[in-house]
Amino acid sequence: MLRKQVYFPGMKRMGILLVLALLSACQSGPMIPGFDSEKWINDTKGCQGLRKEMAVGIINQKDKIKKYKYEQLLVFLGRPDLVDRYNRGKKNIVYFIEPGKQCEENSSYKAEKLVLEIGPLGEVMLVRTEKSF
Repeated sequence: MLRKQVYFPGMKRMGILLVLALLSACQSGPMIPGFDSEKWINDTKGCQGLRKEMAVGIINQKDKIKKYKYEQLLVFLGRPDLVDRYNRGKKNIVYFIEPGKQCEENSSYKAEKLVLEIGPLGEVMLVRTEKSF
C-alpha cells in the first residue's frame, strides 16, 4: 500500500519562526554590566546594600530596560518590594536599593528606591530613582 505524502506550503518557514520565537522568549534579561540578578533578588528590600551599585547600571541602561515587558522584568529583577497601582492599568513597581525604614522599624532614614513605571499593556514607560518612603 502506498501512502501519499501531503505537503503544506510554508510549514518549514513556520517551524523556523516558532523555534526563533521560543528562543527569544527564553532570554534572561538585558545585559547590564555589573548586574547580578541572583544577588539583586536575594537582597530583599535592599537591606544588605547590594542593589545600590547595580541600580546605577540599570539607570544607565534604561533604554534597554524599556524594551522589556513587566512579566520579563519579574524574571530578571524578581518580585517588587512595592507595587503602586493607578487607574487605567498603570502601576509603579518599586525596588529599594539601600537599607532604610523598610529594614529597621526604629530607623528614620528614607531609603533610595528604583521605580519603574509600567503602562497598561505591561510596557516600561519610565525608569528613575527617588528618595522617599
